[in-house]
Amino acid sequence: SLWDPWETHYAEVAREILARNDWISLWWAQDKWFWSKPVLTFWMEALSMGLLGVDFMPDANPANPEWALRLPTIGMSLAALAAIYATVRRSFGPRAGALATLVTATMPQFFFISHQAMTDLPLAAAITIAACCLLVAMQEDGEREATVLRIGRWHLSFQHLVMFVIVLLVLPQAVYLI
Repeated sequence: SLWDPWETHYAEVAREILARNDWISLWWAQDKWFWSKPVLTFWMEALSMGLLGVDFMPDANPANPEWALRLPTIGMSLAALAAIYATVRRSFGPRAGALATLVTATMPQFFFISHQAMTDLPLAAAITIAACCLLVAMQEDGEREATVLRIGRWHLSFQHLVMFVIVLLVLPQAVYLI
């Protein structure tokens, strides 16, 4: 069950996103606006609740919403572990990658926050993935050409995908707040 007070607090914000059908302005029960945390965690929790069929209407008393609320956090922790494995494997081999991943996964703090529906792990996972990407970029040959996917007359790279995701996540919030 959701045992930490912050898990239920953040779950209520995600539930309000679905109940109000407002994905931009965060709301928490009777306290009105909720602007103290970044929106990505709440978007992921709300999407998970919606996809897994959690009844989000007020006073609905949904059955077992814990999995739906914790699934995004678990997914981000697995993504961070995969980034650690890939980065260390690239430099030191598969055995070192597996050991680095195992050590990280069994660290008490990482293990503890990777099982909670809170904003701590998404932040830690994003920083871990960014650090792994930086290490890979620093080891890459500066003269190497980026891989480009050609679709008709369009030439797309991973950089285009990253920019699209950033615009997709940030632009609606900026426009709304302006």
